[in-house]
Amino acid sequence: MPTAALINLYTYTATTAPNDEVLDVASNRILTANTALTKTLLGNALMPDQERLDIIDWIRGVDNNDADGDANLTEDRFRFEDPLHASPVAVTYGGTDAAPVDKLFVASNGGLLRLVNATTGAEEWGFIPQALLGIQKDLRANAVNDHIYGLDLTPSVWLKDTDGNGIIEPGEGDFVRVFQGMRRGGSNYYSIDATPTATLTDPAASGGISPRLRWEILGGSTGFEILGETWSQARVVQIRMIEGGVNVAKTVLIFGGGNDPSLDKEYNSSTMGNGVFIVDATTGALITSIGGVGSGTDLEVPGMSYPVPADIGVLDSNGDRFIDRLYFGDLGGNVWRVDLEDGLTATSTGGDVGTAGKLASLSLSEGAVPGPNAENTRKFYAAPDVVQVVDSVYNDQSRYDMVLIVSGSRPDPLSTITHDVFFALRDVNVNGLKDANNDGVVDADDPSFQTATRADLFDATSNPFQTNVDGTFADPTAAETALPDMRAASGWYLNLQEPGGNFIGEKGLSKPIVLAGKLFFTTFVPEVDDELINACQLSEGAGRLYGMNVLSGAALFVDWNGDGGPNPNTADRYLQLGGGIPSDAVPIFQKEGVTIIVGGGGGATSVDPGIDLPRVRTYWFQQ
Repeated sequence: MPTAALINLYTYTATTAPNDEVLDVASNRILTANTALTKTLLGNALMPDQERLDIIDWIRGVDNNDADGDANLTEDRFRFEDPLHASPVAVTYGGTDAAPVDKLFVASNGGLLRLVNATTGAEEWGFIPQALLGIQKDLRANAVNDHIYGLDLTPSVWLKDTDGNGIIEPGEGDFVRVFQGMRRGGSNYYSIDATPTATLTDPAASGGISPRLRWEILGGSTGFEILGETWSQARVVQIRMIEGGVNVAKTVLIFGGGNDPSLDKEYNSSTMGNGVFIVDATTGALITSIGGVGSGTDLEVPGMSYPVPADIGVLDSNGDRFIDRLYFGDLGGNVWRVDLEDGLTATSTGGDVGTAGKLASLSLSEGAVPGPNAENTRKFYAAPDVVQVVDSVYNDQSRYDMVLIVSGSRPDPLSTITHDVFFALRDVNVNGLKDANNDGVVDADDPSFQTATRADLFDATSNPFQTNVDGTFADPTAAETALPDMRAASGWYLNLQEPGGNFIGEKGLSKPIVLAGKLFFTTFVPEVDDELINACQLSEGAGRLYGMNVLSGAALFVDWNGDGGPNPNTADRYLQLGGGIPSDAVPIFQKEGVTIIVGGGGGATSVDPGIDLPRVRTYWFQQ
């Protein structure tokens, strides 16, 4: 634990919009002597002078609130608040294979974005956005109330290594920039430049990185009027666009419109968060926005009436290394596709932004109505994964894009009411959406793009296409009977239900991933079978890791259910995890092969997916 007197903490105290502001200056340091750090910024202009001093010292790590009850008000306190939904992000600044210079960017609900030395564990500095200075008095008061949120989202990093040597060399134009949303903490995004002043060589050394606040995006500001709670981790990608009449490669951030907290346990449309934003990663300037009718976005799309809190799925459809297609779900159970226009500019509107179409309606089509969440209401809080496949067995069109997404209410994980589902949607329109009248909406008479409902999908829950370890169908008759319906369908789905058919609240809260045709995703079950109950799971529920064939939904792994069978069967579709809500299934690529790691309340689970290295990413496209 660092000594309070030695901690480097920064904020931004000016009233003007930041523009690459150096944070390590007197007016931005969190110190009692900084007169720019006013009572108003700390949340109460009328607080006594001593309270202001106490709050600042408490932020820095002085236990002047006597949290440990030992009557010592000058000692250091433990000051690392919970990173409830945020994961650390590691960045290698240089060094050698044997001694890399690694740093961690860690966000927490104390409102801090910290830079931590990965070798020593030392906190090098922390940044608190101005908007979160006001919560510090409430954190210090530690009242028995709702959980206080600060920065509750995993950071994104844009790392530029000009010569690709694995070393950040600022003299050659290299840089490290971090983008931070707030999730429950608010509706803003921040860009922090964490480029070293000189090349770093000593893994154990602290210092050498003086942070700068490049820009901030404030929810409700001009162009971002519909931006809700910033749950969507900004995707750092490159797109093609026109600047100054020239086609350029532009590094941008793409993020969803955010969450509307009033819908945590309700199902309804909303004018908050119902869209997607694309901004200049360098300046934070809005490039374009896509949202519902009346949203004021550059492209307004009929039916885009529900918040989009999840990360955005992106696709380079033609292999030119530029993102040209977006996929995302919303809180209305809809899945959307947007094709970005090649000639996109910062002033484009309507069809000049791109073409949008509703790929699937998976809740409204089943009669979901406004009100409390019911069994037929489905929400997408997790991002989709998108893979390009070649499949001559399970679909009539051999080349298509598979959009994989699972429903589940993240704010209401203990609910047992909704009937949640994993969906594998086939998007056969691989050559682009048709928009003859250039209004930005896919033409209704385009037969190659139709909105799918669950009735258009094949129900793979009963697993008719289960294969043995030798690749043969376990039940050839069942497979032959089901195959025509599977080929004619717009994809397949798996009900998240128990073997007897009961829905007990199992829900998907993470993004699926596909590795070498193997599909993985995690779910959470608030109620567990008697045989799975233990002291941990009684209070926390339990997690599951699914492993299936991405084309058919068949189980991949023998004996995941512990029945000792020689071949995988329906019950082997998932591996029972420990208590608590599991993390995403995270692939770790090593020289020896690939390992999947899943975090949970009982620690991490390591799974061998049976994938050898090396693997090479390939592309295909049609002209």
